[in-house]
Amino acid sequence: AFEPTVRDGKLYARGAADNKGEIAARLTAIRALRAVLGELPITLHWIIEGEEEIGSPHFGAIASTYASLLRADACFWEGEGFGPTGR
Repeated sequence: AFEPTVRDGKLYARGAADNKGEIAARLTAIRALRAVLGELPITLHWIIEGEEEIGSPHFGAIASTYASLLRADACFWEGEGFGPTGR
């Protein structure tokens, strides 16, 4: 069995650097900002979907259906891997 371990101050565990780790890091950053600023000066919308490993086949339909709710001035796209150019 794979057990989480800390070596040299770094966590090594399943999912520690996958989407769960990224989400946890962003939630922690938001919590820290709120501790300093109080209320955030922006509105945040989160979309977390679990089909990224298979190409998010349903995300286009979700985005089309809820486009008015997803309107934003900026976006962070969670992801890694290759873009259209293969890089």
